[in-house]
Amino acid sequence: MGDDMSTRISGNLGINRVAPGTVEQGDLTWVPPFTKEYLSPAQAMANSALFTLAHGLRVEPKGIQLIAQCKTADSGYSVGQRIMLSVSTGISGVAGATPAVWADSTNIYVRCFNNGFAYLAPSGASGVTLSHANWDLYVRAWA
Repeated sequence: MGDDMSTRISGNLGINRVAPGTVEQGDLTWVPPFTKEYLSPAQAMANSALFTLAHGLRVEPKGIQLIAQCKTADSGYSVGQRIMLSVSTGISGVAGATPAVWADSTNIYVRCFNNGFAYLAPSGASGVTLSHANWDLYVRAWA
């Protein structure tokens, strides 16, 4: 790729378009940040539970997301609703905490706190402690 790029890619009405057959494999240097994805099956949350999930990515994940799905109505949340769990700090003044999460090239580990997990009520009016028994945990990871 050098100065000849302008002869191979041309603009049309301000939008760059590539003429068929003009881009070669060597021109494609962009690599997506994630090329692999893992999504766990539902995990039944429980006080102090430790989940060890074999992710199959073969490298330590670059990103991990925790998703809780309501299975029994809880503190204003309905069955089937999903919420994203933080892996940092809980809500100040609410008993409970967010799960701890860490990973290596083979597994993702998630440790549940002993007394449910802290979250904001759907109304946004106050923090609540959601019961582990009412939620399933899903773990998504990218590498």
